[in-house]
Amino acid sequence: MDIIYNCQLQIEQDLIHLLNGLMKKVFGKGSSKMELRIFGNMILVKAEGILTSSERFILNNSEAEAELIKDYKYRVLKAGRDFIQQEISSYLGTMELMDIYFDLNVVKDEAVLVLMLDGNLEEKLNRR
Repeated sequence: MDIIYNCQLQIEQDLIHLLNGLMKKVFGKGSSKMELRIFGNMILVKAEGILTSSERFILNNSEAEAELIKDYKYRVLKAGRDFIQQEISSYLGTMELMDIYFDLNVVKDEAVLVLMLDGNLEEKLNRR
């Protein structure tokens, strides 16, 4: 399945590809749709279609299990945090990913990530 883009710059498209690949490695499934924007030292990402078929099956049989799925996703992200930081920092080259903020709505099958960098990526891109 091809990912649906909602981005303006080539670097945003490249970051979507990178993040979707990282989601596949860390969570077992990438996103079906991603929106990404760069604001100063932040990369804001909205990802839709992030649940695996087994997670959707569990959720369809019992919405009470939403917290279980959410907790699992948080734990997996925590376990993969160093790998994600290394991969994104390596892609950016001159900047490092300092922190990741993550929240998801299991019922809506979407997540929001805020990636905090050690420098102003937006400003760097505007100088080109």
